[in-house]
Amino acid sequence: MSLRQKVWTHAPLGLLKSAVGLAGGFRAKEKLGLVHRPWYAYGLLAAADLARKIGKKEIWAIEFGVAAGRGIRNLVDLSGHVVHETGVSIRITGFDTGSGMPPPTDYRDHPERYQHGDFPMVDYKALMKKLDGSANLVIGEISKTIDAFHQKLSHDCPVGFVAVDVDTYTSSKAALRLFDGSPELYLPMCWCYFDDCSSRSHFNRFSGELLAIDEFNQEHQLRKLDTDRGVWNAHRRMGPQLWYERMYILHVFDHSWRSKPETRAPKIINAI
Repeated sequence: MSLRQKVWTHAPLGLLKSAVGLAGGFRAKEKLGLVHRPWYAYGLLAAADLARKIGKKEIWAIEFGVAAGRGIRNLVDLSGHVVHETGVSIRITGFDTGSGMPPPTDYRDHPERYQHGDFPMVDYKALMKKLDGSANLVIGEISKTIDAFHQKLSHDCPVGFVAVDVDTYTSSKAALRLFDGSPELYLPMCWCYFDDCSSRSHFNRFSGELLAIDEFNQEHQLRKLDTDRGVWNAHRRMGPQLWYERMYILHVFDHSWRSKPETRAPKIINAI
C-alpha cells in the first residue's frame, strides 16, 4: 500500500470529508464512499455515464423492496447529484407489497429467518408526501405487478440501475422478470445491487437471491448477471467494502450496442 493510500485509509472521516470538499465534488465523494448508500451512488453514476456515452438522455432506476422508504428517498437524493454531474435524467420507481413480506413458499425463502409481514410500509401516505412526485411506487406483490411495468419502459428511457432488497428467492425471482423485455429497454449493461447475497451464514447459492440469480442465468442465453469486477478497482481508496460483493451487472448481449464495432483510431503501446 502506498503512502497516499495509507493516508486515505487511516485518516479520520471528518478530515477526509473536508479534503474532498476542497478538492472535488460528487464523483470524488463517491469514489471514497463518502456518501450515504455508496452502492446506490456507484450504480447510478455508472449507469448514467454509460447512458450518456451511447446517447441516452434518461434512464430508469428501480428499487425492489421499499419498506419504510429510507432507501428510495436516498435514491432520489443521490439521483439529483448524478443528474447534475452527467446531464442524464433519472426516473425512479419502487416496488413493494405495502404490507410486508409475502408468506414464504419453502426453504428457498428462508422461513427460518423471515416471516409473513416483516418490513411493512409503515405509512404509505406519509412516504408519498415526502417523495413529493420525485419517485413513483408500485404497490402489490411483485409477481403480480412486474409484467405490466414493462409497458412503461421505452428505448428512449432504458433501465440503468436496479436495487433488489426483497430477501427471498420467490420475490427475487419475480423481480428479475423485469429483464425479460426487448433488449433496447435496458442499457447494454445495467448495474444491480443485491442486498441479501453476502455476509450472513444462511446466504447460499441454493436459496434466496443467489439462487434466483443462478436460475436467471440458466434461463437466459443472452442476458447474464455477473459480479461487477470493476468496483474493486484500485482507485477506491477506502479499501475493500462489503457492498462490493453485492454489486452485479446485467449484461444484455442481445443489445445492438454489444455487437456494434467501435470506431476509433487503433490503440498503440509506445515502445520503451
